[in-house]
Amino acid sequence: MADNRIKEHGRKLSLTCTHPTAPDSGQPVRIGNLIGVALTDERTAGDTTVDLEGVYDLSVKGEDDDGNSAVAVGDKLYYVDADVDDGTGFLNKKVTGYFAGIALEVVPTGTTVTINVRVGSAIGLGDASLPRVSVTSQSVAFGDFTDNTNATGYVDLTTAMPAGAVPIATKFVVSTGFTGDTTAIVQAGIAGTLDMFTENTDQSVLAAATVGSTPTPDCADGMNAVKTIRVTVTGGSDFGAITAGVMVVFVYYLATV
Repeated sequence: MADNRIKEHGRKLSLTCTHPTAPDSGQPVRIGNLIGVALTDERTAGDTTVDLEGVYDLSVKGEDDDGNSAVAVGDKLYYVDADVDDGTGFLNKKVTGYFAGIALEVVPTGTTVTINVRVGSAIGLGDASLPRVSVTSQSVAFGDFTDNTNATGYVDLTTAMPAGAVPIATKFVVSTGFTGDTTAIVQAGIAGTLDMFTENTDQSVLAAATVGSTPTPDCADGMNAVKTIRVTVTGGSDFGAITAGVMVVFVYYLATV
């Protein structure tokens, strides 16, 4: 039998917490990538007894990286320093944080509730460094477009693609066709590269439908900068001939930062 084992389980340890700087008993704490719950106030020597596994009543907010989002039983919860604050804050579903545990009760969207949380460092480290699928979406109507006084018109989405994003697909859900001309072809990209997010150049929005495309091979060019998404509709001869149209644009991407 090994004679160098210090503890059988290593669940309760005396550690110097990275965050918060002076934890109180019962608060969630972070030690590097490890998340636990303080069993004692921080001692004068700077260390705290921390439980790295167990079920605790902790404050949790129903939100994720994209905004308000309800927490369901079994959802992963994360520790974000700014949200936990001085220890009196909350956990949430923001995967940009450090993995903290699993929710054992529900939290309504946008609210902060104290619930049972299964804290456990053994489940894994935070997902902050892992790419995650995200989406920018917006409803646009014909009246939102700027006529280029040729066959094309465009609209820039109000929510940009963030720096570090790698585009993976674009979808257009057309509820009202862009009618009035003989054809209406949609593309998504950026100013100067109108098809960056839509390699397929034959996606018709002339009638109600759901169409989409994968991005072009150079879609990640300039990925370190924020990109304003431009949606372009090309008519058969004159964009001014188009008289109607409503669709929801979805641009999916991997968020890497």
